[in-house]
Amino acid sequence: MVVVGAPEESVSGYAQAGSAYVFNAQTGALMVHLVDPNSQYYGEFGYFVAITGSDIVVGGDGNTYNFNAQTGILTSTQRSPNSQDSEAAGYSVATSGDVVLVGAPFANVSSDAYAGDANISNAATGALIATLRSPNIQYFGDFGEAVATNGNFAVVSAPGETIGGNSSAGRAYVFSAQNGTLVDTLASGNPQYNGNFGLSVALSGSVAVVGAPGETVNGEAYAGRVYVFDMVLTTAGSPTLAAAIVRSNPTGWLAAVAVVVVMAVVAGGLALGARRRRPGR
Repeated sequence: MVVVGAPEESVSGYAQAGSAYVFNAQTGALMVHLVDPNSQYYGEFGYFVAITGSDIVVGGDGNTYNFNAQTGILTSTQRSPNSQDSEAAGYSVATSGDVVLVGAPFANVSSDAYAGDANISNAATGALIATLRSPNIQYFGDFGEAVATNGNFAVVSAPGETIGGNSSAGRAYVFSAQNGTLVDTLASGNPQYNGNFGLSVALSGSVAVVGAPGETVNGEAYAGRVYVFDMVLTTAGSPTLAAAIVRSNPTGWLAAVAVVVVMAVVAGGLALGARRRRPGR
């Protein structure tokens, strides 16, 4: 199955209420059309989607919804326990096994605007397992911008966090997906101003991948890097950096650069996507 979100579609007269579509991966035939159970103006249901087995997770209107992929029946709803205006809960979603991970990168934490948070919930019941926050809470840290889970670990990025005076150098954090305990912190080997390490993340099996699309490579601004981590923990309890990937011919953003923002780890291989991006945040 393939799930495609259409967050700007109008539904029942509601502009940008959004919807999502489930297609047969072999034939392209439409199987199910999903809509927000609470369609509303600018709800943007379908902004992010995820699928595992027969479960589909769709973010929108500040909530996250689980559907049966075969029938389209709603099975559970995840609601932010710290609901705020414009927190963007459901901006990023991931699911694996009985775990649903939802990012809210625009949430305020204490007095820090847009510090962000994320929530782990049970996929079947929608019950909250844990609320995650950055160990380095910062103004505009954007924790929850991108999320990934394999059912055991949860990876949550904070691409807006400052490191060593480099604003938006970015970090990513590894948590237990079962109880929310912090396991480790991931960071670029080349922290840079506007490097945005963590703007995209992917996780499958024992491999975690983190994109840093704003990093300069060989003098080319915004050429970007991809970092691959081995999640088989060392005796010190930390993931190991396995590789840092760059294009063989990195070019700057004006040449429609290779900014890696779409990633997937599939069947032991790594698929990387690149899209044009303006400089800065």
